[in-house]
Amino acid sequence: MPFHLIDDATLLYIPANGLPVTRRVRVWEHPDTGERRCVVTERPEDEGTSITNAAEEVADTVAMHWGADCQIIEHYTDYGPSDPEHFDEVVVDGRGAPTWRRLDKAVLAKELPGLLSASAAITEHDEAADGE
Repeated sequence: MPFHLIDDATLLYIPANGLPVTRRVRVWEHPDTGERRCVVTERPEDEGTSITNAAEEVADTVAMHWGADCQIIEHYTDYGPSDPEHFDEVVVDGRGAPTWRRLDKAVLAKELPGLLSASAAITEHDEAADGE
């Protein structure tokens, strides 16, 4: 059974340099288990400390809003042929050390309805803005 989208918002986190950063965040919840998956999206034009370089702060902020057990998935949109769109699970241990694991985009899309269509909408919006 797929997860249901429960939130589509802007995540504000404060990395070590103290400068606030915002990223798009979408949260899905499994209707039977309550398990949550949080997809934090980084686009090429996003400014500030990346999700990767602020993994501990992102994890703390996600935990505060959606619970400590929420699986964090870092989403990078298509940066070009050498760096296509990808999704990585981010786990931060008790010492604040993050680890990443690449996720299969097709499997993730089946579990999280609307994931890829929302990603396409981001790209289309960005391309339209570039053309203005």
